[in-house]
Amino acid sequence: MKTALLALSAAALLGGCSIHTKQQLTAVRASGVPESTVRHLAENTPLTPSDLIDMKRRGVSDDVPIFHLERIGVDYEARKEDIARLRAAKVSDSVVDALHRASDRYTYWRYNAPQPIYVDPYPWYGPTFRYTYVHHRHCR
Repeated sequence: MKTALLALSAAALLGGCSIHTKQQLTAVRASGVPESTVRHLAENTPLTPSDLIDMKRRGVSDDVPIFHLERIGVDYEARKEDIARLRAAKVSDSVVDALHRASDRYTYWRYNAPQPIYVDPYPWYGPTFRYTYVHHRHCR
């Protein structure tokens, strides 16, 4: 029973909702890219600069990381050091540009996105509402 459940969960995880086709993932895996990078592609999680360098060194087509960066984006701001590492590793300009665009989108949504508006369902109470009991002192 455990084996069947494990096989079913592995099939759901591997055949899940990846934006890449099984053929693309198989080709990336066959090129010798580290399994952590393949997992980022399969699970639709953001790619790091190290992932981009690994894919370049293994000869993966630029279309794969560009498509991933455009659809998934990143969860960090690209720094000068990251760009310098990518350029030193001879990552193509189109991949670096895609990383810039993804980083710009992340920065915009992190710092400039509209903030949610709180609507008070009971505005007459307000944040300082207190049940106050007035005690009248009788003057003598």
